[in-house]
Amino acid sequence: MRPYLEIPDTKTVEKTYAAMNAAQRDVYWKFGIYLTFGLYSVNTYGCEVVEARETVKKLVLSIPGTISMHAFNYDEERNAMRTWTTREASA
Repeated sequence: MRPYLEIPDTKTVEKTYAAMNAAQRDVYWKFGIYLTFGLYSVNTYGCEVVEARETVKKLVLSIPGTISMHAFNYDEERNAMRTWTTREASA
């Protein structure tokens, strides 16, 4: 199992790191498990980008075997979108 954190692009790395560190510590003390986190930025600015993210998310989640979608970055310069998905092992 790999936990994911989606962090709005308006948060600072300092605040993000603090949240990740607190979660790692809490899980370790509660369950005796040390976790590492993948960090994914999510674009939160611009109505068109937010609408595109929601459209892509609906499409991705409609694919059989897809569990979730993490991150969403729109690169205006390259006119490209990046996202990360998790799927069932048997899919």
